[in-house]
Amino acid sequence: MATLSGTKTGRSPRDKRVVKDETTANELWWGKGSPNIEMDEHTFLVHRERVVDYLNSLDKVGQFVRLEFF
Repeated sequence: MATLSGTKTGRSPRDKRVVKDETTANELWWGKGSPNIEMDEHTFLVHRERVVDYLNSLDKVGQFVRLEFF
């Protein structure tokens, strides 16, 4: 999942979570000093469901909100 935050230019690399699976395990840098923080698929799916439920509860979603699921 990725989001665009509009005009904000800063980011917090230590807040980046990535599902570690067969593909990403060997393709991404993991461990000390890495910006990639491991998340299991179940946790990702729970968080995704919560986000979708929240967005579905809104009358209107801002035009700058964009979610991408890879």
